[in-house]
Amino acid sequence: MPADNGAYWKAKIQRNVERDRAVTRALRQSNWRVMRIWEHELRDEKLVEKRLSRFLRADRVIQSRRGGKQ
Repeated sequence: MPADNGAYWKAKIQRNVERDRAVTRALRQSNWRVMRIWEHELRDEKLVEKRLSRFLRADRVIQSRRGGKQ
């Protein structure tokens, strides 16, 4: 959180979180899988790699259960 203008940034981040939840909900209702990575998470490359790997492995499991069809 930036030190200056804390109230502005808190409200802005909260709006972003709410927007992301709404977008994620809409995408999932359309049968999309969603993985969101926030910019600050990119500082930990290993964590992002683990999350992405887990996400893609889960996708392969889902695809195999569907017989390879989407």
